[in-house]
Amino acid sequence: MAYLLLLYLCLHYKYYVMRKTIFIITALFTSLVLQAQMFRNIIVQAPEGKGIYLFINNRQINPQPMQEVKVTGLTENFYTVKTVFANGRNVQANLYLPPMTEIVYSLLPVSPDTYEFAISGVSPVDTAMPVQGQVFSWGNLPDINTGINIQIINNNSNQNIHPTEPITGETVYVEGYSGDVGCQPPIDEARFQSMLRTIENQDYDDTREQIARQIIRSNCMVVDQLVAILRLFDFDDVKLSLAKYAFDYIYDIENYYLVNDVLTFDSDKEELQKFIINRGY
Repeated sequence: MAYLLLLYLCLHYKYYVMRKTIFIITALFTSLVLQAQMFRNIIVQAPEGKGIYLFINNRQINPQPMQEVKVTGLTENFYTVKTVFANGRNVQANLYLPPMTEIVYSLLPVSPDTYEFAISGVSPVDTAMPVQGQVFSWGNLPDINTGINIQIINNNSNQNIHPTEPITGETVYVEGYSGDVGCQPPIDEARFQSMLRTIENQDYDDTREQIARQIIRSNCMVVDQLVAILRLFDFDDVKLSLAKYAFDYIYDIENYYLVNDVLTFDSDKEELQKFIINRGY
């Protein structure tokens, strides 16, 4: 009887250990799979004919100046990205990288010596985009010790590309529109639709709003494009906040009253109207 009891306990313990081991292995495998699925890539493009050093979270990526730098295998939602030109001038921003996405940021000139990050392309992470130069893997970066002493001359972060005062443009981008121009040129429709899908594909409203703000901040839009973005959100408080935020990034600024169509409550429409009047329209 004692022998049978001992055999039962041994078998039961062996089964328990085996089941626990299988559970741990399964959990680790699932974690690795999920982590792999959350990878994202970034491509940073300098203006034509210029080379940059790229830094991500203060880590130097490329040992020599390059016109285009691609980094794969990033796992976080936000990274501090800095580019430094050969003359030491730089631009830095905290950039959002959507999961499972390859996002292209171009350096757009604000003035002869000042640039800002602007989204110029979005695609699935498994769709390889050709780049001019070397591709770097975030998880397999070599320690770079080039001996280069980069003197930072001007650290500008997220400066406003578009002027707050209207400017008059000769080219008309909206048929039949001849009013004041808030910024130009507006983003082309193909690029805008790609960015719109990026916002739409996010699971959480907070993430959608973060991406929307980043896209608005980095581009000039027409009112119809802004309305399309606002229609992706359910709550008027978010729509109103984004509508106010986008005012300085709209080409056909005198059409801004059309934003009222996406607001549900009269009180929010009145608040937007007061905001527009206070801005001189």
